[in-house]
Amino acid sequence: MQSLKEFKTQVNTLASLQHPNLCKLIGFHAREESNERMLVYERLHHGSLDKLLFGRSDGRFMDWSARLKVALGAARGLAFLHDEGPFQVTASKLFLFDITNK
Repeated sequence: MQSLKEFKTQVNTLASLQHPNLCKLIGFHAREESNERMLVYERLHHGSLDKLLFGRSDGRFMDWSARLKVALGAARGLAFLHDEGPFQVTASKLFLFDITNK
């Protein structure tokens, strides 16, 4: 487990990243005496991506053209993080984090 100081350093670095295909990190919550930490990102205008991809309560789905645009945008964001980002993030680490931390 990383220290609170290391966490804050990484949060500040993430908050400084700017790319059109990344959500903006706007805050965090962490305490020294707890292992629980939370990142707060900007609100997405159209709601959560999973609702658009897999269906909303009104039954609407994202069409395939829009899905392709989302996939390309996600790929551009990952390429930025991997090639130019300060952490040199690999996609496998991101997917592993996403799966294990839900």
